[in-house]
Amino acid sequence: MKLLRNPILIVVGLLALALLVMPGCTDKPKAPSQDIEPNTIITTYGINTLPDSATYFSVTVYWRASDADGQAELYRYWVGALVVDDTLKTTSTDAFASIRLNFATAADVYDFNVQARDNEGVWDSTPATIRIDMANVRHGTVFGPQTVGSAIPDPGGLTSSGVHFIINATDIDGLIPEFEYAVDNTATWTTVPATVILNQASTLELDITGLALGPHIVYVRAIDNMGNIDESPLSISFVVVDYLRPDLALVSGIIPNAFYFLPQGGTTVDLNTAWFGDATWYFSSLQYRYAIDDTSNRSAWQTPSTATVTGLVAGGHHFYLEAMDQAGHSSFFEADFGVGQLTGDRGILLVNGIDWTQYGAECGPMYQDHGPYGSHSIDFWDLFEGASSYYPANLDSAYIGAGLIPGDTLGHYSSMIMIMNEYANSGPSDLEQFNSMFPLLMSYLNGGGNILLATRFGADFVKGDLATYGLSAGNSLTFDQIGVNHRTGGLVAAVEGLVNITGTGSWSLSDLLAPSSDAAVTKLFDTPDYPTAIGGIMVQPTGKGKFGFIAGRPYRFTPAPMAADFDYILTHYFGEQ
Repeated sequence: MKLLRNPILIVVGLLALALLVMPGCTDKPKAPSQDIEPNTIITTYGINTLPDSATYFSVTVYWRASDADGQAELYRYWVGALVVDDTLKTTSTDAFASIRLNFATAADVYDFNVQARDNEGVWDSTPATIRIDMANVRHGTVFGPQTVGSAIPDPGGLTSSGVHFIINATDIDGLIPEFEYAVDNTATWTTVPATVILNQASTLELDITGLALGPHIVYVRAIDNMGNIDESPLSISFVVVDYLRPDLALVSGIIPNAFYFLPQGGTTVDLNTAWFGDATWYFSSLQYRYAIDDTSNRSAWQTPSTATVTGLVAGGHHFYLEAMDQAGHSSFFEADFGVGQLTGDRGILLVNGIDWTQYGAECGPMYQDHGPYGSHSIDFWDLFEGASSYYPANLDSAYIGAGLIPGDTLGHYSSMIMIMNEYANSGPSDLEQFNSMFPLLMSYLNGGGNILLATRFGADFVKGDLATYGLSAGNSLTFDQIGVNHRTGGLVAAVEGLVNITGTGSWSLSDLLAPSSDAAVTKLFDTPDYPTAIGGIMVQPTGKGKFGFIAGRPYRFTPAPMAADFDYILTHYFGEQ
């Protein structure tokens, strides 16, 4: 056995052992003291230089806690008053938190509070608090707004003495509530609010009038929500002249030599008309006024480019239109037109709206086999000019004209069949022609004329006043399916006397109507491929013309059943002999 080599350690060890075994020589233990609450300290916080959404910035706050008789295990924080309900506090085990705060103006400040809880469940009774304010939002890089032109004259471009500018601005770390502009001299700036304010971008529509003839420079600068001003203002140089005038033309409704029909049994008619005015090419805006017959009795100035003229009686009329720009310069347009009764002495007008250059091989046989009119006699009108080389003999002999249909021509027909397609290889499409004639077509229906419209893309034709024509107040024709193919099942007759229509090819891109419960609407055809939709209707209002619609590409219908059905509709619904 090995002996201890240090005799001093042996003696110390024996004395320690003796003290441990001697009774009555130890003190009684003290009672534990009350738990000491933790102490919470906010160390720092940081704010993102850029907002994450408009004026909302991500703010991160860091803290720590100490506890004399334990350790911090949990934290809770909140923004606002020092004393709030505990349910409004967010609990976390992390010693930091990221929150979103809105700094829309320099006056926005927030108090952030946090308190720690120790391992005995005791919360710090004096939460740590720090105020977060605008002075610290941009302790990093400050980004000012940037101003750019959207619709402004080219350098040295010609304008009138009234100019309409469109200015855009962006601010990557805020938003832009206002702009300033100066004319020729940057010593004086005028503040104007932004027209449109978006996240980090704004638009200003600025009108400046009364400019003298000659060269000018307009300066524009954006101001962001922090008061930062674009240090490089937009500079717009141009020359004011006095000979520029707006463009002006009538596009629908009352157009030169138009003719409109009195409602059946009525003595006056109301007409909608539309025009095109443009002064944007010299950076001005327009207002309009008009008059009927008496040009000295003009309407009030207006900015819309449409008007409804009321109380027109039978006879010739004169329409006067004026467009005035911001400089007070005007252009004028005048048109003579007529109002009268629909005579309907020539029977049926067949109107082609199918582009022959694209679909002639398909629509030629349809017309040759009398598909759109059966056994009835017709006159033929083509919305596409210069297509006579495509006509089969029966159309060629019935041809009377092309392009837009004059009202005084249409007034001689009691019924009109419109075979449309919404397509043009070049020039205006059949839909564009249809839209130009729309007021005339509505006048024709109200005057007692009948229209049978067969087309794909029917939703683009059956709209506005035509969708509500003849229906009870609040009702409208709507579409259940848009741009679908109903070739397989075809059109199934829903009225005795009609027959099913099959197809010679794809009927794709057709719009199918939703069922209507209006008393004036009769369902003509079902569509088995789309059971919730219908393929044809007839609107039969009292005291007005009838309107029929058939969905599909007519030039891809089998001609024989198509001819039988169109023949039946002309006879039994339109009363044609």
